[in-house]
Amino acid sequence: MPATAYSVKLSVYNGLSPLDIPHAFVTITVPGQTPVTVGYYPVAHTVAAPGIVKNDGAFEIDTKTGQLISHPATWDKTFDISPGQAQAMLAYAAQVANNPRNYGLLGNQCTGFARDVLAAGGIKPTGIGLLAGDAPHPINLQFAFGNTPQDQVQPWRSDASQIPSLINRISDGINGNPARLQQYLDNQQIPLGQPQIGGYWFGASLDNSQWNNAVGLDGRASALASTLVPIVVVGPVPDGLYELQSSVFATAKEGLSRIGNMVSANQDANGNLLVTGEKGSMLLNKNGSALIASIDGDTVSKTSFAIGMKLSQSETVNVQTGTSTLRDFDSAGNTLQTAITAIVGGANQTLVYGPSNQLQSTTLAQTFDDGTQLVTVNYPSGF
Repeated sequence: MPATAYSVKLSVYNGLSPLDIPHAFVTITVPGQTPVTVGYYPVAHTVAAPGIVKNDGAFEIDTKTGQLISHPATWDKTFDISPGQAQAMLAYAAQVANNPRNYGLLGNQCTGFARDVLAAGGIKPTGIGLLAGDAPHPINLQFAFGNTPQDQVQPWRSDASQIPSLINRISDGINGNPARLQQYLDNQQIPLGQPQIGGYWFGASLDNSQWNNAVGLDGRASALASTLVPIVVVGPVPDGLYELQSSVFATAKEGLSRIGNMVSANQDANGNLLVTGEKGSMLLNKNGSALIASIDGDTVSKTSFAIGMKLSQSETVNVQTGTSTLRDFDSAGNTLQTAITAIVGGANQTLVYGPSNQLQSTTLAQTFDDGTQLVTVNYPSGF
C-alpha cells in the first residue's frame, strides 16, 4: 500500500555520553496541522515523581541560532497510518497530557508512553524488546520496532473528525504543566524533626543538553526543579538542614520570578548553579550564598544572600534618573541601613538612614578635572 499523508515517527535518544538521559518520544503528522511531537517526563529528574507530557518539538534553544529545536534522537522510524489511527494516537496523548499520572522508572515512563501511543493506533512490536516488564530503557523500543513494517495503515479506521480538537487538548495539557510543577515543588519541603528517607536538596548535577529546554513559566519551574536533588536523611532532619533547604528554595523561587522567560540552567565545575533568563540571572552557590540580578523597565536590581541564604543586601538603580537605593540587612532580615544616592545640582547626594528610618548622614560628592586627573571631593554632614 502506498504511503499516506498520515504518519507516526518513533524516536529514541540513547545519549551521547554517560551523563545524558535516554529518552523516547513520538511525532504524529496529519495534513494541515503542525506535527505533534510529545514525550513523557517526571516533573523533576528523579525515579519517582508526578509525570508531565512535554512538547519535544520545542525541547531546547539552539545556542547558535536562538531558535527552538526538537529533542535530539539517535534512532527513529516512521510508520504510515490511516486518519483513524492518527486520531486514536492523538486521543491517547491528549488523555495522558491532561491526566499525566505519576512517573515511575520501572512502571510508567517515556518508553512506555511512546509504546502505548503506537499501541493506541494498533501498532505492536515485532522484535525482542519490551519482554522484561516495561523495559524502561528506550533502546528496547529500537529492538522492538526496528523490524516492524513501515506500512501500518488500517484503512477501515478512517474517521479524523476529532483531530483538531484533540491537538488543542494536548496543548491545553502541556500548558497546564507550570501549575503541576509548582504544586509539586511547593510540596518538597523537608518535614522538620521527622525521619526522612529521600528529600530534596540543592546541588543537582545538570547536563546542559538536558536542561536548556526552558521556555516561559514551564522553564522557570523546570529550572527551579533543577536546583533540587534527592538526599537521604536517617533519623530526624536537623534544624539547620531544614532551615537552609527552605531558604535555598525560597530564594530560587524569588529569583526565577524576576529573571523572565527563556530560562536556562547550567552548573559550573565547582557545582554552583547559574540560571539565566531574558531579564536577568541568578547564581546559587553550593555554600548557600546567592546573587540575583534583574532588569525591569528602567530599574536594575541586585539582591545578595549570605551563606545560609540570609538576605544581606539589595540595590536598585534607575538608569534614567541615576537614583540608587542600597539596603543592608542583619541575619534576621531586618534593615540595618539604607543609602539613597541621587544627582543634585551636578553632584551626587547620598542620604543614609538607620534601622528606624532616621536620617544619619548626608554626603555630597562632586568630581572635577584639576587639569591632570579627575578628583572627587566629598562634603559630609553628620546628624
